[in-house]
Amino acid sequence: MNRKTGTAVVVSVVTTLAVAAVIVATLARSKRAAVMTQPGDLSQITMIGGKVGWALTRDDQIFRTEDGGATWTDIFIFQAPLSGQTVPAIGTCFLDKQTAFVATNAGTDNQPQIVVYRTVSSGSTWDRTNIVTKLDWEQGDVGGLKISFADSSNGYLMITGTPGAGQMAKSLYRTTDGGKTFSFVRDITGMTDVAGTMNGVAGYPTGMTFSTPETGFVTCSYSAYTFVLMFKTMDSGLTWKLWSLPVPAVYEGLSPANDYYADAYPPVFFGEQKKNGVVMLDFVQDGKHVMQSYHTADDGGTWTMGPAWNNPDVRTYSFIDATTGWGVDESGKLFTTTDGGATWVAIDATAK
Repeated sequence: MNRKTGTAVVVSVVTTLAVAAVIVATLARSKRAAVMTQPGDLSQITMIGGKVGWALTRDDQIFRTEDGGATWTDIFIFQAPLSGQTVPAIGTCFLDKQTAFVATNAGTDNQPQIVVYRTVSSGSTWDRTNIVTKLDWEQGDVGGLKISFADSSNGYLMITGTPGAGQMAKSLYRTTDGGKTFSFVRDITGMTDVAGTMNGVAGYPTGMTFSTPETGFVTCSYSAYTFVLMFKTMDSGLTWKLWSLPVPAVYEGLSPANDYYADAYPPVFFGEQKKNGVVMLDFVQDGKHVMQSYHTADDGGTWTMGPAWNNPDVRTYSFIDATTGWGVDESGKLFTTTDGGATWVAIDATAK
């Protein structure tokens, strides 16, 4: 079942009810030598500089490139689901050239077991941590996972439930030792206090990004809300506040949720201090999508409007500076930009 050499531990087996997936953690193995051209069905891209990068496919295969995306190495943690099986919830954080974290449900839908895998060797070896969940709903309603590290030691794991009545349960866990242990922070499901202030995360999360050990963002989608769902914490996830962004002039005077809505996608920070960043909003009016970029130079304290993207299907993205980035469209194809997303050019999947 495992395509690599080494010792494997099977942490989930196929039952007659069909478990989410067979997940194999390899604790010591050699790096796979085979390379391939661009995977054609990507769900995530993270570039570290202009040459080294990581990618995730829709069937949870992890790839790594060292030549700017011309060729990719399959570093393989997970076996793809068998026919008829459900793809497990999975979240990834590709921190630098050597370090990556992968969170997944190694159990079943009815009996989840959240596991975080970590590598500091570019994927040649992986360790694992079992997460001890604290809330009742986490025992049988895990719908999604998001994971983000501000540095090699400090990171966060968000567990979400399944959608229901316009809301989705959300819990937050934190590590300060590089993912070896995680502690429960709190239930961060969006709520409104007596003063009418949102204190929590509302909607359906599209991503989570921490730029420092204390400062992080969660972005969400949900068309019924009358405000953009981007939430910020500055106290290590204890409190979350709605963080406003300017609206393009074409939407001024219109009624949010009635005339248009905007889905937010997670910010990407870059630079030595991670003060600079890009975040995207998908404005939708009468079925037409406009991807609008915003830029920050103060760790997300303020955001200024950048260019609207020429390809509204690119909603997963990675930037190494304000102009140079890579993106994945809704069909899993890989693109690049050199003008901050104003134009996206497809990377030839057959390039050598």
